[in-house]
Formats: sequence, structure tokens, C-alpha cells
Amino acid sequence: MKRSAFFLTALLVLGACDDAAPEDPIDDPNPPVADVALYPVERGDRWGYMDASGRLVVQPEYRSARAYENGYAVATNWEDGANYAYYLRADGSTAFRVQADEAYPFFEGRARVRADGRWGFIDSTGAYVINPYLNDARDFSDGRARVKTTSYRWGFIATSGDVVIPTEYEGLGDFHDARARFEAEGKWGYLAPDGSEAIAPQFDEARDFSDGRAAVRVGTQWGYIHASGQFVLQPQFIAAGDYAEGRAPVRTENAWEYVDEAGVRVIDPAYEDARAFSESRAAVMINGRWTFIRPNGSRIRSPDFDEVWDFMGGVARVRIEERTGYLDASGAYVWYPEQ
Repeated sequence: MKRSAFFLTALLVLGACDDAAPEDPIDDPNPPVADVALYPVERGDRWGYMDASGRLVVQPEYRSARAYENGYAVATNWEDGANYAYYLRADGSTAFRVQADEAYPFFEGRARVRADGRWGFIDSTGAYVINPYLNDARDFSDGRARVKTTSYRWGFIATSGDVVIPTEYEGLGDFHDARARFEAEGKWGYLAPDGSEAIAPQFDEARDFSDGRAAVRVGTQWGYIHASGQFVLQPQFIAAGDYAEGRAPVRTENAWEYVDEAGVRVIDPAYEDARAFSESRAAVMINGRWTFIRPNGSRIRSPDFDEVWDFMGGVARVRIEERTGYLDASGAYVWYPEQ
């Protein structure tokens, strides 16, 4: 995604709630909110971090900056002829740095980094706990990380670095809810954490598990299965997204809508695209532009954005053309999109 420069402004409430409804009885007044202390912001060609109120915490002095997750934000700089990744604490101070071409946040006590074209994992001191020998790697989830070792097929390692599921799969997803989707002879099934087939390959397409359910396609229609492989909603949708907070985006006709866990429509079809809920807000596209809706379907503001990111820590990143900003859950700017 192309990113652009923007400047810190005073906190603005610019009629952001033009689509706000009266107090929503369905909307949780205290939704679960991710523990996010820092958000990346850009000035010129340098990156720094703000907090959730829009206050600049880390001055823009880095070449790149990733979102804060699980206790650290990751920013990079070119120094002394090498690229370094800085792991920043919630107050913006540097915990440690590591020489790496790419570096990512921590998941389950391990952070993946790429050095000299190979991937490894470090601990919270910056020391390698899995040496960089992997051809590719993804973050740890459910105690497993999806990797390509010395081959070019996927398998899984444990946090110790031991290969626990051999690298023999061309199509493989990450573990979620103790299930990982895999492809075999053109059909998709799901693995258990020990590598056995929890659900035999039988689906034409499959998504990761989320909230105890996974969307799968049989022929031209999508339904949802339980971790046992039994259908909880029979195939009936043209397209289907992930469940979160008791709702899932689906298509039964041309427009996207939302259904509850029983498959009952709870938000009418009205969207060109729709994503899962996060912190009681879901991103939806209307007339080629993005906005966010509440669980009752009301919008927090008009569809103004070319791209949006999910809410994390009560704040969502948004983009208008080449300008990036942040909204709070009411739809008001905490960082105004301005070059």
C-alpha cells in the first residue's frame, strides 16, 4: 500500500458524526479494545508515532514504521551501511535493535525477522531463538508458525524451532482455533495441531477459522462449519467473510449484508464490499468509498475514504488519495489527513 506524508493538527471534530444514530442499544458501550499504545504517522519521508489521542509520542525519524502490537512497535532506519529494526516500548523508548531487512511485531513471545534473505525468530531481548535459515515464515499462532524450511513448501514449527508438521504443503493457512486449512488434490480440509487431518479435504475453497467457525465453499455456494467439520450454516451464500463479535459479512445477492450466528440477517444488504467487525465497528464500501458501521448498521460518518484499516485500540487508520489520518470510534478525526 502506498503511504503518504501528513502533519499533526489539533484534534478536530468536523461534523464527523453526520450519520450517527441515537444511542444504539445494540452497540456495546464498552466493547473489547486492543491494547495499542502507538500508531505510525508520517511527515515528509520519515515516520514516527502518535498515541490514541493524536499526540505525537515518537518524532518522525524512521524510514518505516509498523503498527504497535503485543508490547512493541517496530520502526526501521538505515545506519552504518545496514538496515536496523528498532523495537519501541509503549512510551516510545527503544527496547533493543536488531540488524534485519524486515522485522515484525511479537506473537507468542517470538518475532520474525529476515536477514540476508533468510527468516528467523528473535525473543524480547533481540537474540535469535530460531536462527535465520528459513525460506519464508509467518507469525506464531496457536503455538505454531507456518514456514518454508529449506524446501519451498509449507509446514509448521513450534516455538522451540522444531518442525512439528513437515513442509510438504503447497496450500496451507495459519492455525486459528486449533485448525489450519490445507489443500490436497484441489480440495481443502483442516489440520489439527499434531498434523493429523481434523477435517478431510472436501471443500472447493476454505477460509481460516474465526470465532469457532470457518467459511467454506461447496460448488458455487458458501456456508460455515464448526471445528468438527459439521455445517452450522449450510452452503447458501454467494460469498462469505469471517465471523467476529457474533456477525459475519455475506452475500446472498449482489450486495453484502451481515448475518448473526443463526444465519439471520441483522444488517440489510447495502454494501459493495464488507469486512468483519472489530471493536464494534466494521468497514464497508458504498459507491466505491469506505466508511464504518455500528452493529445496528448505522454509519459513524459518510463514506469518504479510499482505504481504511480495522479499529485497534479505539482508533482506525484511513486514507484519502495520498493523505492518511486516524478516526476514533465516533468518526471524529484524531489525526487529520493532510499532506
